[in-house]
Amino acid sequence: MDFNKLSKMDQFKSEMEKNYKNQGRDQIVNEYKQTFTSLKIDKDYKLLFDELAFNNRKKKLEFIEDLLEFWGEHNDKAIFEKFKDGKL
Repeated sequence: MDFNKLSKMDQFKSEMEKNYKNQGRDQIVNEYKQTFTSLKIDKDYKLLFDELAFNNRKKKLEFIEDLLEFWGEHNDKAIFEKFKDGKL
């Protein structure tokens, strides 16, 4: 048995597996990124936001969603109802 060929074959196989795994991971990352967006806020308000989220023991994403729901329920019920019904 030619060990040199085996070694090259193992290298090729591991390289192919590595590429396949990376493509799968990248696809999952891209699908995950498509479900979120970024928001820009003033740095002073970012400090307030971070502190409020931390004090409420929530992840920042959960906290911003809670803020939006609260605002919608109390300040613009028509738009919030459309959002809940999936018509927005």
